[in-house]
Amino acid sequence: MEDINFIITFYYSIVGVMPLLMLIGFYKLFQPKYYGIPLFALFFILVGTGVLGMSSDFLDIVTPNIVDGNPDNTYLNDIKAKIEMWGFVFPAVTLAIGVNLFTEFLNREKPNA
Repeated sequence: MEDINFIITFYYSIVGVMPLLMLIGFYKLFQPKYYGIPLFALFFILVGTGVLGMSSDFLDIVTPNIVDGNPDNTYLNDIKAKIEMWGFVFPAVTLAIGVNLFTEFLNREKPNA
């Protein structure tokens, strides 16, 4: 049963945290100008919704396998709590950053040519 904890932690560290850190790194590296900000905002929003969709699919895939192997529901509830924490916090942070970038774009004055 400890293997499933490792799998869940590894899966969400790769799928949840890495895209967020990569996008933040690219944003800091390229320092987008006026029209690049909504592009980065769109990337953040797409990655956040994609990870959110994958995490809900991952919960549907893992749950029947755990129920078959372990009739005790306390372990299943523990796994669901870990999946919900990892699967919904990081996509929410990624979506929030994308929305904030888009709001920053809307509030900026258009630069003169």
